[in-house]
Amino acid sequence: PICNTEPNEQTSLLYYTMAAENGMAEAQYRAGCMHFEGLFDEMGESDPLSAAYWLKKAADQGHPDAQYRLGGMLLTDEGLNRNVTWAADYFRKSAEQNHTKAAEAIGLMYRIGMGVDHDSKEAVRWLAKAGQQGDPNACFVMGEMYRDGEGI
Repeated sequence: PICNTEPNEQTSLLYYTMAAENGMAEAQYRAGCMHFEGLFDEMGESDPLSAAYWLKKAADQGHPDAQYRLGGMLLTDEGLNRNVTWAADYFRKSAEQNHTKAAEAIGLMYRIGMGVDHDSKEAVRWLAKAGQQGDPNACFVMGEMYRDGEGI
């Protein structure tokens, strides 16, 4: 029945995929997450290539959560070839849309020069943004940077 109240990941993914194929960014993001987390698979197996496919489609439409998630996959080699330059680009795009964790991530990347040129001032800019949005780790790193006079 169409109004089944029992959770069903496979049916959920089917409908997300139909919406995703019609260009809906939120459905693309959710389909990507389900593939990554293995929620539709009986064995709980992740499918990172399918996840990346849908996340990239959503990210390219400007979906900040998809940009952050894809950046994380590229940074940590989670089923994709590691590419820190692309990771930084996706984190920056997401952070520009006020995604707190993405602002922290791109700030940390600027701080150490990973995927971007080392730039303490840019690190401070992004970490301060994340800190103002309530990210405790960004605040901690900012404290260290102020303590050391780094980028301030």
